[in-house]
Amino acid sequence: MSNVAMHIYMAGIDETVRHRLLQITGFQPREMPFRYLGIPIASQKLRISDYTTLLDALTSGVVDRIYSICRSFMWTTPRPPIAWAELCRPRREGGLGLRDLSAWNRALLAKVLWRLQDKQDTLWIRWVHHTYLQQSGVWGWTARHGDSPLLKQILQIRDSILETAGSPAAAEQLLSEWFQQPRGVARAYDFFRGVRPLQPWVQTVWQSSIQPSHSFTLWLLARGRLPVRARQDYIPDRQCVFCGQAEETLEHLFFQCDTSGRLWGRVRAWLHMRPAMTTFQSMLRTFRQRYRRSYTVTSARHIAMAALVHHLWSARNALIHEGRQLDEERLYRRVQTHVYRTLGVYTD
Repeated sequence: MSNVAMHIYMAGIDETVRHRLLQITGFQPREMPFRYLGIPIASQKLRISDYTTLLDALTSGVVDRIYSICRSFMWTTPRPPIAWAELCRPRREGGLGLRDLSAWNRALLAKVLWRLQDKQDTLWIRWVHHTYLQQSGVWGWTARHGDSPLLKQILQIRDSILETAGSPAAAEQLLSEWFQQPRGVARAYDFFRGVRPLQPWVQTVWQSSIQPSHSFTLWLLARGRLPVRARQDYIPDRQCVFCGQAEETLEHLFFQCDTSGRLWGRVRAWLHMRPAMTTFQSMLRTFRQRYRRSYTVTSARHIAMAALVHHLWSARNALIHEGRQLDEERLYRRVQTHVYRTLGVYTD
C-alpha cells in the first residue's frame, strides 16, 4: 500500500504511542476537527457553528431541490399557474393533496413537544428535562446560545401554539386533543398549514369514474387557471381560436363559443342532460344537484363532461401550436368511445 498523501488523525493517546505509530505507518499527522462527506469529525463536543454548513444544506437545499423536482414534473412552464402551497392543500379545499414538508415537519415537532410536556418515560425525554428544562418546565423554557437547532425549533413550535391558544393551559389542552387520539400528527398538520373552506366543485371534478388526466384539466378549469388568451397579457390577438368572434375567456371557450356549444348540444342530447350549461358554474350546479346518484347513466354523464372539456382544450392547443383544425365529428366520437370503454361497453 502506498503511503503517499496518507494522513492519520489521533486523539486521546500517549505522545510516545503517537510517535511510534507515525514511525511505523509513515503517515502524516493531521489535527481535528475535520470534515468527512460534509460531516464534522472531532475528538470533543462540537459547537453549533460546526454544523452550520450541513444544517443549511439539509434544511434549505434538500427541501428546495425536492420542491424543484416536483414542480418540474407537474408543470412545463417556468411560471406555474398555481402556487406550490395551493397544490399542497387537500382536494376538498381545492388542492391536489400533496404534502407541505414544512408544515408536516412542524407537526412532527409538535408531537415531540407534547411528549416533553407530558414527561413521557424515555431516555431522551428524561435527558432533555435534566439537562435543559430542569425546574422551568416546557412552557417556561428559554433557549440558550448553545442549545441544539432541534431544541430551538421545538421552542418555535411551542411559541406558535401558545400564540394561538393564548395560555400554557390551553396549549397543553390543544396538544392533548391532537396526540392522545389516533391521527394526531394529521390534526397538527392541519393546524400548521391552515385550513381553508371546502370547495363546492370537488366531488364533481374528482368523481371516481373520471380519467385522472381529464380530472386534472377540469381542476384547472375550476381554479380558473387554464392559460386562455384573455389571461396572457403578452399576446396581442386574444380572439377565440375556434370562432374568432369574441375574446377567448374560459367561459367563452368552453361554453359560449359556437363550436363548443354545438358539441355540448350533441353530448347533452345523447345522454339526455338538462338544462343547458352556459357557464362553468351552471355546469357545476347541474351536476351537483341533478347527477349525484350512483347510476350508470350518471357516471356516463360525468365521464362525458370531463372528456369533452379535456378534448376541447387539447384541440385548442393543437390548433394554436400545430395548425391542426378541429374536427367536431371526430371529437364527438372520441368522447363517446371514451365513455363506452370506461364503462366497459363495447360497440361496433
